[in-house]
Amino acid sequence: MANTTQHPSSPDGAPRLVLHRYSADLIMPLAREVEQAKGGDPLAPVTVVGPTIYSNLTHRRSLGRAGFVNVKFLVFPRLSEYLGAPALAARGIRPLTPIV
Repeated sequence: MANTTQHPSSPDGAPRLVLHRYSADLIMPLAREVEQAKGGDPLAPVTVVGPTIYSNLTHRRSLGRAGFVNVKFLVFPRLSEYLGAPALAARGIRPLTPIV
């Protein structure tokens, strides 16, 4: 089974970081974490950050078959762009494209 570490302990509704060691048994712990993050609202948005596009695709399909909706999957470089975009937009600039 995957090892789970949660940093830091957050009040309900605050962003949380949950780390799992990758293994074939990751789908069930991920489903439990997503269900807990949704807090009983099946349409609540949840963002999962994974290591690769391919692992995210596998997990997204598995969660979809289990009935989960409104779960966004990002890779780490996209997460930094997602978090930094509001600050850049406030200054009137945009993130660099991967080609640049």
